[in-house]
Amino acid sequence: MEKVIGYYEGYDEGIRLGRDRVRQLEFATTTHVLEPYLRSGGNLLDIGAGTGAYAFYYAARGVEVIAADVTPGHVDMMRERISKERISGVTAELADATDLSRYSAESFDTVLCLGPLYHLRTAENRQSCLKECMRVLKPGGVLAAAYINRFFIAEYLIASGAKKSEASWLSRVAEQGTFGTDEQDPFLSAAYFHTPGEAETELRFAGFDVREHVAAEGNVFLMSEAVGKMSEEEYRIWTEHHFHVCREPSRLGSSNHGLIVARKT
Repeated sequence: MEKVIGYYEGYDEGIRLGRDRVRQLEFATTTHVLEPYLRSGGNLLDIGAGTGAYAFYYAARGVEVIAADVTPGHVDMMRERISKERISGVTAELADATDLSRYSAESFDTVLCLGPLYHLRTAENRQSCLKECMRVLKPGGVLAAAYINRFFIAEYLIASGAKKSEASWLSRVAEQGTFGTDEQDPFLSAAYFHTPGEAETELRFAGFDVREHVAAEGNVFLMSEAVGKMSEEEYRIWTEHHFHVCREPSRLGSSNHGLIVARKT
């Protein structure tokens, strides 16, 4: 995890979900989809919480939240905000998603796993993460898990000019879901990218009952310029349209992030 921690210590995760309308849509879709599943008075473990975007959002809505992250800088930032703004209902802790032994079995109503799966490069580590999520959830509890689509990332890197179209890396990502560890970009060298079907299979293998699978951003990256120029009313209408179609299976392949909602049966 050293590469992951090093990357995030030098990256401003705090602004990512609010940086522009394209990124805002990921947050809006996730909270929209989870709205029927979370209730005030429940408790939630946000593992891989980053700087706490979701943790603070749900704490403000009456959910008791533990926000855990493997990056010390993220935990420090959350603790500083909690102290500075005197926020109640959120505790920030340092934890690895593959080892949640500090938390008791069947102790959470909800677990958010919105970052760890695309930083665990082996199937064994991803299963360790998912089985730990299963262990700490109460019977009937809800897991929200996110992944990055391997086909989106390849096309996005070419379209953005970050990489040239070369058979070597394209075939590796398509077949294995990874870039080489010698990849210059520190995020890519430490990341794993799923296919939508594979992501569902991994959750089911860990024992989860998959309830929903949505395209968090849909293909908004293809129309980022147009979305940026929309009026507030136009953007509201377009967002509502996205909410209406984001569960359509054919949208999953073109979305950056996929979101799966599952239950512990």
